[in-house]
Amino acid sequence: MSYNNPPIGPPQASQQGPLNPGQPNFNQGPPGYPPPMFYPMPMQPQQPSFFSRFGSAILITLGTTLFGLSLLLNFWLLVAVAARSNTGSSQFGSTQEVGLFEMTGSGLLQVTDPGQLFVRPYGSEGPPSGSVLTCAMQGSRCLLLETQALTSNSVIGSARRKVSGVSGDRVAMIIAVLEKRCDLRLADQDVYVNVAGGVKVAEPGIDLAIAMAIASAHMNRPLPPGTMAVGELGLGGEVRSVAQLEQRLREASRLGVSHAVIPHAAGPIPALGGLALHSVRRLNQALADL
Repeated sequence: MSYNNPPIGPPQASQQGPLNPGQPNFNQGPPGYPPPMFYPMPMQPQQPSFFSRFGSAILITLGTTLFGLSLLLNFWLLVAVAARSNTGSSQFGSTQEVGLFEMTGSGLLQVTDPGQLFVRPYGSEGPPSGSVLTCAMQGSRCLLLETQALTSNSVIGSARRKVSGVSGDRVAMIIAVLEKRCDLRLADQDVYVNVAGGVKVAEPGIDLAIAMAIASAHMNRPLPPGTMAVGELGLGGEVRSVAQLEQRLREASRLGVSHAVIPHAAGPIPALGGLALHSVRRLNQALADL
């Protein structure tokens, strides 16, 4: 059907006039045309009131502030945990502390004086070659330890290096310094290093004792009884100072050590009973006692 031409025939009922005179009939189009299509008009959105907009702004601002504060708090907590981990401490104290206990018939008891716990008295014959006393720090506790070394001819292609209680990389460095700076031939020797008693030492303060123990075992010359060595060893063969040296020497003097080889860079040390001090600058000076 074309809407350009009026329909033929009488008008439809919808095209009649209004039912009530004087009232417009919106369903009636022009005469001879179909009624127009009316669609519901969209309702206008209601504008929010001032109080609702003000409350929304407050909630958004408060949420953003709390989120920023939570991020800042988490950041400072991570910083505090990292700082405490680097200092080696926890809420219960330093993590470097060592507790010593022994099992007895009445249960587990604390060792109050561990001075002679890891040192074996050899008697009048003295210690064998390859045995040197040292004093290591475990937290705030001084432990008198015995470092042992043994060398033997290697029967396979490459020499073996076996260590217990100390770092294998540290012992390999000490062997290299002995070969280069002290002219000891250890390339064809199996070297075994042990800290008696099963103690694990991570500090470099026992480097000098390990070097003297290896040299003593290689030359088969024992050190005089009651001899102790403390010091860090550098790649140039120099003997460096260690922390809390005076505290180590006091503990060694209390336990009956009579002779101590210490770094020269430590400075003057007060007299400690009958303990004789031998200050050395280089490793070859310490090996002159052998």
